[in-house]
Amino acid sequence: MKKFKRILFCILITSFLFFGIYILSEIFKTFQFHSQIKNDPSILIPIHLTLFSIISLLYNFNKLHNQLIIKSIIYKTLRIGDLVFAVSIFIFSVVCIYFLIHNLKLSTLQISRQIIAFTLLLVLFFLSILLIFDNILFHKKQETILKKDSIDEIGM
Repeated sequence: MKKFKRILFCILITSFLFFGIYILSEIFKTFQFHSQIKNDPSILIPIHLTLFSIISLLYNFNKLHNQLIIKSIIYKTLRIGDLVFAVSIFIFSVVCIYFLIHNLKLSTLQISRQIIAFTLLLVLFFLSILLIFDNILFHKKQETILKKDSIDEIGM
C-alpha cells in the first residue's frame, strides 16, 4: 500500500510538472519573458511551482526506497523542497478557491466550468495536505529507524 501511495504521488506530481511546463512554454511563446515579469509578476507563481515540483518529484522517487540517509545534504534539500512545494500548493489552492467562490457567475456554461475548477482545486488542496503529512510522517519514520541500535530492533 505504501508503494502504491508513493507511485500515486509521483504520478500526480509528474502531471503537475508537465502542466506547469506547458503553461510556461505558452507564456514564453506569447510574450517576452523580461517584459512579462515587469508587467505581471504573477508569472513567478508557475515558475516557482514548476521548480519545486521537480524537487518534490525527486524526493518522492527517493522515498520509494525503504531507508534514506537523513543526515545528508541532498536529503535535507529535497525534503525542504518537498515541504515548500506542498505548502505552496496548499496556499495556491486556498487562494484560488477563495477567488472562485467570490467571483461566481450564474450562466450555465460558466457554472459547469466553475464546478470543474472547484473540484480540481479541492483535489489539489487535499493532495497538498496529504503531501505535507506524508513528508512529516516519513521523516519521523526515518528518524526512528536511525535511532535503532541493533539489527534485531530494525525489524520491529
